[in-house]
Amino acid sequence: MSLLCKLVPERCIACGLCQIEAPDIFDYDEEGIVLFAQE
Repeated sequence: MSLLCKLVPERCIACGLCQIEAPDIFDYDEEGIVLFAQE
């Protein structure tokens, strides 16, 4: 099974929930905006 995930940085509120739910997938930039984690 695979999933498709799209990030919309301008809608990110920097709450940290993405990384709590999926720390292997999400990371944050220096301003706390969500990014995909580097592999």
